[in-house]
Amino acid sequence: MTQSYSNAATNSNQKAVSNQKDTAQTSTCYLTVCTRIDGKPAGKTYTLANGEVTKEVAGHSGRYTALRHRVASLSELSTLLASLTPAQTLIYGHCVECGDLPYQILPDKTLRERLNVGERQLGVHHINGKTTIGRFKENFTSGGLLFVDRDRQPSMPAQLETASDDDFFAQLERLVPGISSAERLAYSSSSSRVLLPDGLPAFNGTPSRHYWLRLATDIDQDSIRLALTVAAGAADLMFTATDKHGKKRLNRTVLDLSVYSTEREIFDSPPAVNAPLQCAKGDYQISNLGGGSVIIEPAWAGAIQSHAKRTKTTITRSGAGSFTGRVDNVLTLQTELETANGIITVKQWLDSGQQKTRIQSPFRIESKSFAAFIDRTEIGCFVFDSGTNETYFLEKEAPADDFKTCFESLASVSVLSTITDSAAIKSDLAQAMEKASAFADEINAQPDTLPAPSAQREFVLPAAIKDCLVLIERLRIPFR
Repeated sequence: MTQSYSNAATNSNQKAVSNQKDTAQTSTCYLTVCTRIDGKPAGKTYTLANGEVTKEVAGHSGRYTALRHRVASLSELSTLLASLTPAQTLIYGHCVECGDLPYQILPDKTLRERLNVGERQLGVHHINGKTTIGRFKENFTSGGLLFVDRDRQPSMPAQLETASDDDFFAQLERLVPGISSAERLAYSSSSSRVLLPDGLPAFNGTPSRHYWLRLATDIDQDSIRLALTVAAGAADLMFTATDKHGKKRLNRTVLDLSVYSTEREIFDSPPAVNAPLQCAKGDYQISNLGGGSVIIEPAWAGAIQSHAKRTKTTITRSGAGSFTGRVDNVLTLQTELETANGIITVKQWLDSGQQKTRIQSPFRIESKSFAAFIDRTEIGCFVFDSGTNETYFLEKEAPADDFKTCFESLASVSVLSTITDSAAIKSDLAQAMEKASAFADEINAQPDTLPAPSAQREFVLPAAIKDCLVLIERLRIPFR
């Protein structure tokens, strides 16, 4: 390990983030080291065949033996990283209830089966004498570290490209004032450690870089994600990236924001390589030694609203504390979904009657970890990408005869039969449904006039159908 030194001064007028040298040297941080129970590589495995280097991830059961590690300095952290094996990975946070003793992590489904329950089980459990938890956000606490993943994306604009670590952190000053002079640990990503038989790098181009810094304040990782997202948009460091389908519609910035979640796996162990490939040692470097830690302030409401308007997303916070962005007009019936059983379209999935299904992220080019799922809503479906905490909604483009079937069903049984005290509403509803059925007949004759899914309910839904919906809502209130 080498150390470089910097005497960069801290601007005392910076309010959002500043260096905190005292807390950086005295506080203890935490990380969790996880070892696959089956002993297989936790990350990617690289193979050389027919002159081409390929990579794959071993099928993962999600079962780990876990142990919390205390790190009092970035130097200790570099020693910990250097000791990892290919079967190990890190979790950003730590489980306070499990303390410093080993425990096991099981996937949600396996944990429920072992406990013979139907609901998701938070907290600590004891199964066959072993302390056990699920890898849920609620089970982990932030460990006082900030991880920065400098993920170089092909669609990044040239003006946002930076050459050196110093240039990159000078750029991040626009997001996090003071970060460029804070002490940091830097090293190249695992793929850059893959060497050909002659000792040359297996992959051309500038490697992605990872960095660790210390946080001076207690802030949860989801709030960090939101603060950096909002700051990136305000600082013009956000760009539109190309998705798997060749369309530029994903909001991205100069660092990977998907890593900011306390239960997130960080694959910083050495890659597994098959001979004759080789694995180089890690190139851990500490810069700005003694430069202190950083403070990240939560984003304020006005800035969040401005960002949501600028990027055309809706940002909400779940009960688990995650900030989720809602994205419309991206998921379509023709979007292809990669499942464990092959590739199908959204329409095929809907028609199959399947329920919640684990899939690869349908939009992120770099995702290979089945970190998304598709599930149904009352009017369509949605895809949730846990890597970015984004939810893509689709309101089903129903064939015209679906409209007619729906209205005829309502008129014949479920609604009109409940009306006993209001002849006026019964008559109005019958007339509205008659008009709606006539509209469905028109659509059958001209199917191209069917409104777009995002417009069906809010903008151009025919007045007759709106009347039906209003009357049905009124029927939910008992007549007096």
